[in-house]
Amino acid sequence: MRHQGAWLCFEDEAGQGLRPPKARTWSRRGHTPVVDVTGSGSGRISLASMICVRPGERARLIFRMLVHHHRKGEKEGFEELDLARLLDAAHHQLGGRDIVLI
Repeated sequence: MRHQGAWLCFEDEAGQGLRPPKARTWSRRGHTPVVDVTGSGSGRISLASMICVRPGERARLIFRMLVHHHRKGEKEGFEELDLARLLDAAHHQLGGRDIVLI
């Protein structure tokens, strides 16, 4: 890889709910206050990202986000075409060099 001048790219995907966690706080013994949280339909965020490294260059972070609120007809995550577009964007941003994808 080093003699080819290729970028080494590590790709991963993650998701996170937008609903805040339930919270508790200090109070008198036996009277723990509970903070009620609403937001049952708040949705999720999906994130696909790549960290790209190459000897002699600074590391690059390339990512795409997708927010979905569980509405009818809305995508709930990344599909094959979305990941292909992420790879195209990485190839373009890295100067058209070879990419080794992990």
